[in-house]
Amino acid sequence: MQFKRLSFGVVLLGLQMVGSLFGEEWHEVSKNPRLTIYSRHRSGSSLEELRAVGELDATPIKVDTVLGEVSKFPEFMPYTKESRVLTSDSQLCYMLLSPPIVGERDYTIRVSRESRKGDNGSTAYYMHWELANAEGPPPRPGVSRVNINEGSWLLEPVGNRTRATYILYTDGGGIPAFFANIANKQSIGQLFEALRERVLGQK
Repeated sequence: MQFKRLSFGVVLLGLQMVGSLFGEEWHEVSKNPRLTIYSRHRSGSSLEELRAVGELDATPIKVDTVLGEVSKFPEFMPYTKESRVLTSDSQLCYMLLSPPIVGERDYTIRVSRESRKGDNGSTAYYMHWELANAEGPPPRPGVSRVNINEGSWLLEPVGNRTRATYILYTDGGGIPAFFANIANKQSIGQLFEALRERVLGQK
């Protein structure tokens, strides 16, 4: 699977500029020994942007490999019914989710990936995505379309483990902001647990 390559320095500079643009500081909203979740509001939006930080019992390259196997997401990712890289453009990924109560929703994202080798020879991996519905499949009858979805994964080595930082900003597909904020926080915890089990099960 091929992805666009970016300069890691440009990526980090972009993150700093975005943080300054949005203004608000991150606030811790939950913490346990395995995961810490932070939130902040973007200017003019009722939706919360979320950041989660947790360690995984696997090397960054192993975690990066699992996150790159988009077609296998339905095997372990919560509520994922369909996921695939589009043949028209290998940077585009289509997702169909089936969460309880609210029903099916879908979206297409454009994914960029980068890696950086440190002085000690270890490698960190970065993945970022943004919404690209106009470049993906048309809306399906009975399926709500997600109109805001962007985020990233940063996978940093900590010995033989990975410090994973996940950022997400999404409307959940037309869900009122109050409920979307609650659902997004809950889904992040489920996502990390599913990813932990998946990387441990990989040889």
